[in-house]
Amino acid sequence: PDFLQVTRSVTKRNFDLFRADHAPFVMHRAFNAMLTGRPGPVHVEIPLDVQTATGDAQVTFASVLPGRYDVVGSAPGYAKTFGSVIVSTGPSTVKLTLTKGASVSGLVRNEAGAPVAGARVMFSGASDWGTQADERRDAVMSDDGGRFTIPALAAGSFRFVARHPQYAPGTSALVTLDGKTPVDNVAITVPAGATVRGVVVDGTGAPQGSARVRIGVRDNSMIGDAPRQTFSNDAGEFELAGLPRKDMAAVAVHEIGASATVPVSLLAGDVKDLRLVLDQTGTIAGIVVDPAGEPIEGVQVSAGPNFGGRRGRGPGGGGGPDMGEFRLRGFARDLTDAEGKFVLTGLASGSYRVRASRGQAASRGREFAQEGTEVDAGTTNVRIVLQPDGAIAGKVQFADGEAPQAFTVSLGMNTESVLSPDGSFKVDGVSPGD
Repeated sequence: PDFLQVTRSVTKRNFDLFRADHAPFVMHRAFNAMLTGRPGPVHVEIPLDVQTATGDAQVTFASVLPGRYDVVGSAPGYAKTFGSVIVSTGPSTVKLTLTKGASVSGLVRNEAGAPVAGARVMFSGASDWGTQADERRDAVMSDDGGRFTIPALAAGSFRFVARHPQYAPGTSALVTLDGKTPVDNVAITVPAGATVRGVVVDGTGAPQGSARVRIGVRDNSMIGDAPRQTFSNDAGEFELAGLPRKDMAAVAVHEIGASATVPVSLLAGDVKDLRLVLDQTGTIAGIVVDPAGEPIEGVQVSAGPNFGGRRGRGPGGGGGPDMGEFRLRGFARDLTDAEGKFVLTGLASGSYRVRASRGQAASRGREFAQEGTEVDAGTTNVRIVLQPDGAIAGKVQFADGEAPQAFTVSLGMNTESVLSPDGSFKVDGVSPGD
């Protein structure tokens, strides 16, 4: 079919790429067209012989806003390769080396042995923890016979996870790949799931819509599967299906407050009448100013675990911070308004660490690199003086004087990948501190 003609009515522009060495020019034009004026889709037709051409190729992304970006490279017969780049004020470069890969196929079944169609299957690296699938980009769907195929994965050890709205997640046995030989016998069993239905109300019993409901395995850890979440409707009702039949915990978070953490046992199956009451209304409020005392707008303020606080003063009372509680609820966050003011709501009683970060540092996950201020829930006059961000520059080299071209730089709990021809690096947007 004439794909250019088919897509003409639904795209801004159409382009042909007939030579691999023309890729930088064509892709530059395509991205400019996509981002100029009102953003919209463009279509680039790349014949198979161009897709499979060997050699290096360069692609330029123009008009990219500052921040951290994941870059993914793929081609037929090659595994997806992932990289990370930080874009600042000048040009940024990331090099991706594609590795040959082989296809992986298998079957998703339920506990009765029947094939399960419509399951989303993802890979999870075991030999390389950094090789994890993104469900939005990398998941493949099982067909009517429960079959699935991942086009190419590089050598390594993997587990494969299947998710379906009507079943609990299922995981395959460990599979070792050589990157050359296709594997077609991966078996994934999805166990029977459970559904939780309920309602979110305020302290007077009135239903509350738009509350965020999170349900997850209850333990004192930040490691493991992320909690599942949904939102209540206008009548305060919510439903979450496909949960594992385990002892779970649920919480509701809303702009007027939060609920207590409620144990939910799904060992026997569905729960139909869970009631979450938004009766935790503790707040921390205050203002963020610069060293001259002027309020700062648009600063992200968060309240997190107080690891170094007074013993027994962690949120909820008992013996220090409960990491499982923070993992289930997430961190309370707010952006300062035009007067520099913020309000963090839905907090249990206890002690917190409150941190303020400008957008650049917060977007790069550096907010926890600073010590923060110890504050008790209920405090409404917090004043945070935010110093100007700084930068750390340096150079990395081996003992013989040679410089690595790819390395990582760690700052607090945050690690950033660096590509540099001479081993030099600069980490900007750094909050002041030791």
